[in-house]
Amino acid sequence: MGILDTIQKIDEAVLWLLNVKLTSGILDSFMPWITDPGNFRIPIIAGLILWLVLGSSRDRWTVVLCLVALVVSNLCVELLKHSFARIRPCHELEWVRTLRGCGRTYSLPSGHTSNIFAITGVLSVKYRKLRYLLFLFATVIAWSRMYVGVHYPLDVLAGAGLGVGVAWVVLLSDRKLTPPLKEALYRMKKRMG
Repeated sequence: MGILDTIQKIDEAVLWLLNVKLTSGILDSFMPWITDPGNFRIPIIAGLILWLVLGSSRDRWTVVLCLVALVVSNLCVELLKHSFARIRPCHELEWVRTLRGCGRTYSLPSGHTSNIFAITGVLSVKYRKLRYLLFLFATVIAWSRMYVGVHYPLDVLAGAGLGVGVAWVVLLSDRKLTPPLKEALYRMKKRMG
C-alpha cells in the first residue's frame, strides 16, 4: 500500500468518526444550518454596509482586505480543485451520512474552509481581541463540512492552511504596499493644492 492509499484510509477513518460515530440529533440540526453560507448572507451584507458607513478608515480598509482575501482564496480553491480532481466522499463512500446536498464540484481543498480562514486570518490580526472567537467560529465551519459528509478531513485541513496562507499574503502585501501608496497619494494631493 502506497502513501496515497494510507492517507486515503486515514482520511476515511477520521471521516467515519466525525460523520457517523460522533453524531447527535442536536448536531444533525445545527451543522447543516451553520455550513450553509446562505444563512449568513443578509447579516454579513448588512454588517459590511454598517461597517463601511459607520466605521473608521481602518475598519473600511479591513473590509477591503477581507474582500481581497476572499477573492484570492476562491481563485486558489478553484484552481486547486480542478488540479487535484478529488471526488467528494458523499459521491464515493456508501456509508457517508449526507445531511445537505453533496455538491457538484471536487472536494480538495474545501472552499468554505479556505474562505472562512482567509477572512478570519485578516480579522484576527486587525482585531486581536476577537481572534479566539473568530478562529473558534472558523473551526466549527470546518468541522461542519466533514459532519455533513461533503469533505474529507484532508480537504478541510488543506482549506484551512490555504486560507491562513492567503490571509498572510494579503496582510504582508498590505504592510509592504500600503505605506508607499499612501505616501504617493499624499504627495499627489499636496501638489494639487
